[in-house]
Amino acid sequence: MKIDLATDLMQRFTESLFKIRLEGARTTKRYFKHWAESDLGSGIAYIEFDGELPTRQVEKYGDRWFSSIKRSHPEIGPGLIESTLSESGLEPQHEIAQAEFEEVWNEALKHVQ
Repeated sequence: MKIDLATDLMQRFTESLFKIRLEGARTTKRYFKHWAESDLGSGIAYIEFDGELPTRQVEKYGDRWFSSIKRSHPEIGPGLIESTLSESGLEPQHEIAQAEFEEVWNEALKHVQ
């Protein structure tokens, strides 16, 4: 009887962990592009979200590139937006393809100092 109970508990625990992992895997990465303003003037910001959380960001002002590889930039502030996707104000018309984001991200990496 004890073995059956232990087996049942272990099976339920394993199923719960599997469910948590599946739900975590369902988070969807989304990519956005929008106009940005800073002391450097007008620019463009590209942001990757994993579910609600921002994970990577690139900003470009003229020929100057900034990325979230650095936590903060003296010229523009934090390297990554401090709000969730739903708090960001970004709308469907700002959404871009992953390929466009990756192209910009890779270009920004070439300019990291």
